[in-house]
Amino acid sequence: MLQPAATMRRLPAPLRVVVLAHAPERGAGLARRVAGLGHAPLGPLRDDEPGREAAAGLGADLCLIELPPVAGGALLVATEVGDRRESRGLAVRLVEPATDAELQAAIGLALDRACELRLLERQADAPSRVMRDVDAVVRAKAVLRSRFGMSERHASRRLRAAAQNRSERLADTARRVWDRRGSIEVRAEAGIAA
Repeated sequence: MLQPAATMRRLPAPLRVVVLAHAPERGAGLARRVAGLGHAPLGPLRDDEPGREAAAGLGADLCLIELPPVAGGALLVATEVGDRRESRGLAVRLVEPATDAELQAAIGLALDRACELRLLERQADAPSRVMRDVDAVVRAKAVLRSRFGMSERHASRRLRAAAQNRSERLADTARRVWDRRGSIEVRAEAGIAA
């Protein structure tokens, strides 16, 4: 997987770059250019369905695709091989003829876009994680209230104290209390003296 620290200025090297092209000689030239930039070319492969399927299984960091002449004689640097690469914003179109510096910059930009997308996907998951944590704490407080007759405030304090004593997150302590709700161990998990 790509590392989030990848930037245009400092690219991880060597990247594994699969090269897809319509013409074998064009693909071989692109593979040489990729190697000249210090990366490890995989291919060239033909830019057709079998070639894309083979490319998807190579575990490449990037995909360099020669677009057909009707598309304006461009190169596409993408972090995905599939058909949705452009719609997800994971591709950088580079108009030919492009210098090696422009190709290297396009590779960096494609990496940056992939890292930004992964970060956004993780951030989008964060609210659901927070809701799961809140739910765990509410359930654990309910266990303490029903098993030991505590007030909600006292149950909250007990959970916080137990989490601090174990140097762990409140939600983790709460999950442990919930998991052991039917056993005598719930006392120990909540830090309640026997």
